[in-house]
Amino acid sequence: MTALSYKEYRLQKGSSRSGNFGHAGRPGLVGGSAPIGYQPTTLRLQKEIASQTKKMKPLTKEKAVILDSTGKIIKEFEGDEDTVEFDEEEDWPLMKDQIVIHNHPDGEPLSSDDFMLFINTDMREFQAIGPEGAYKIAKLSKTDWTQEQVTEMREIYSTTYNKFLKEATDKGLSEHDAMHQAVTQTMSVITDKYPIAYWYDPNL
Repeated sequence: MTALSYKEYRLQKGSSRSGNFGHAGRPGLVGGSAPIGYQPTTLRLQKEIASQTKKMKPLTKEKAVILDSTGKIIKEFEGDEDTVEFDEEEDWPLMKDQIVIHNHPDGEPLSSDDFMLFINTDMREFQAIGPEGAYKIAKLSKTDWTQEQVTEMREIYSTTYNKFLKEATDKGLSEHDAMHQAVTQTMSVITDKYPIAYWYDPNL
């Protein structure tokens, strides 16, 4: 697959709001930079994100951190090889309108649980740092999600992901590639309907 610029991708897809990005070599992903419409961050926040990314890339266990818009650390979390736990009553409220960074030691994309956490907490941005790059999802609107929107996004993700996963599996793709493709296609549907951007950043 040949990597496309964001402009080329928009022309091909025909949508100025879609944020399905990545890099060549990942099933179903193209591009490589943050989408137009995503608000720039402060220098301090950029530096803190870069610092956390550098720390998380080599880790073999999951870790997470909540950052506010200035780059201040609100809370840190330690997990195991494939999970990091957040308390719904204590931690979820801290995530609203903030940036949450965590790592996936195996380099996998944001999972369905990650997406549900993203919309349920109404966070600004969620990142999954891997050994080679990061999958990122960001909210492009400052308006709070309504309960109807959250419910609809949950339903769309669940039904669409299962549909695309079955199609990819039926085509003979490996479990790993089928999952990657299904996530990408599902997020394309979500980003076409809602002010959300999803992309892969290999430039860590």
